[in-house]
Amino acid sequence: MEISLYSFEVLRSLRLIDFRCFHSLDLEVPAEGAILVGDNAQGKTSILEALCVLVRLHSPRTHRMATLGRLGAKGFGIAGDLWGTERQFRYSRDGLLMKVETETILSQTRYLEAGGLVVWMGNEDLELVRGPGEGRRRYLDFLGAQIDPAYRRSWSRYRRALRAKNLLLKRRSSARCRNYVVRGNFDRARRCSNRIASSFDRGACAACCDCTARHQW
Repeated sequence: MEISLYSFEVLRSLRLIDFRCFHSLDLEVPAEGAILVGDNAQGKTSILEALCVLVRLHSPRTHRMATLGRLGAKGFGIAGDLWGTERQFRYSRDGLLMKVETETILSQTRYLEAGGLVVWMGNEDLELVRGPGEGRRRYLDFLGAQIDPAYRRSWSRYRRALRAKNLLLKRRSSARCRNYVVRGNFDRARRCSNRIASSFDRGACAACCDCTARHQW
């Protein structure tokens, strides 16, 4: 892969561990900027995607963070110097690790407040016109999360409620929980989703509906 000079400075360095096709990558960008040139399927788009994740904690290509890791890896890491600030992001089964300079950031909202905005253009843009609605929703979510911090929170709550609905509708014995969705009580559906997700994490799937029924709203 070749790097050609271009008159624009945003990124000074980028380091990847187990991200997409890269086992590791250490990229130093000259002050003039850079253009990535290479054959297909060599990782050019993945580098741009890594920048999106590092800046916005969001990939424009997928909603599933786990799919961004290299095949067989248990997680991935991205770090770099953007706009003169060192940022780090790590994803693993244990959760997220976010740093700005040497400070560990516990809140995604706070991490995003210290970052910038991203304009994404890729081959997938054709699917916005001719593809299914999922691609258009993903693109609008990516834009909305950058324009308004409240959008990201609402989007996260909506996804939890949607997962709750899908989980509850699959379980025939969870009639009470399904009624929350049918009646439009999405607040209870969201709480139900959290309880069910915790039950799945503990390997207690069979008891999740009973736990939800005993929960004091």
